Amino acid sequence: MRSLLKIAVFGIQVMALLLVITAIEFTVFVSSPAARQEMGKYILKYYPELVDGDVVMASQEVDTRLPLMAYWRFYFLWMTNILKDWNWGYSQFSGEPLSHLWGYPLRTTLLLAVMGLLFSTGIALFLVFLQRNWGESRPVRWFLQGTRFVSSIHYIILAYFVYYGLNLKNPPLIIPVLIIAVGNGVLTDTLDLISEDLKNIFSSRYYQGIRARGSNVYRHLAKPFTISLVRIMNAKFPMLLGGTFIVEYIMNIRAMGLETIQAVLQDDHLKLLVITFLVTIFILSSNFFNRLVQQKLDPRPVIEI
Repeated sequence: MRSLLKIAVFGIQVMALLLVITAIEFTVFVSSPAARQEMGKYILKYYPELVDGDVVMASQEVDTRLPLMAYWRFYFLWMTNILKDWNWGYSQFSGEPLSHLWGYPLRTTLLLAVMGLLFSTGIALFLVFLQRNWGESRPVRWFLQGTRFVSSIHYIILAYFVYYGLNLKNPPLIIPVLIIAVGNGVLTDTLDLISEDLKNIFSSRYYQGIRARGSNVYRHLAKPFTISLVRIMNAKFPMLLGGTFIVEYIMNIRAMGLETIQAVLQDDHLKLLVITFLVTIFILSSNFFNRLVQQKLDPRPVIEI
């Protein structure tokens, strides 16, 4: 029962935040005369009932003739249609139903971002293991320094090098996943965060008490370490999602990144609203999962550290 209540509260919070975020973005759009004109043409084409019949409009002057309230009536109708009928509207540029974004583009972006996050975390854990056990070894030091150098390279440079330098015009998904996992400092940031948290755990009174009692260290530290790992992954997810958009665009992968750039270039404001809506949902879902893990695993060992 409590779990259902938490999910219900989370759903209400998500909808409230989505309403606020998309309303702010919509306000920015309608504050621009050019965007208002394009949005006005869209409203006249698909929702003419939102405009008073006695308003005289010329297509080239839609931005000055369409009442401001017509835009906001459209916004709330758009949100209502999403909730009631899963109707996301149509592209202002091509007229294509925007529900297609939930298909291959979104699945591909989430696959790249989540796999990149898992690869980055897995590689960071391996590097932490090497650092803690053989950190004084010269080959290991060189390997770690080389990894840090590669990880410091921006996504744009790595993606351009693979796509144009190596001439991989249609690379397997593992290539962009590795770029997302390693580049832009994500790997070294994850490595440093895990190292710091492990240092804090092993220097804590909680750990010293376990050692003094002769208890199983791995079993008792599994909870605080898992909580720490999930927290780090949650903190890195938005950055990886943004990096995924960049890599997709440069490597010409038909997913949300390419859709976003096209929407910007084509002044497709409604598509940008839908993309913002989807990205917000998954970032909030990541935060919810992080909070759920902490509550399930009992955060008291973390508090004592």
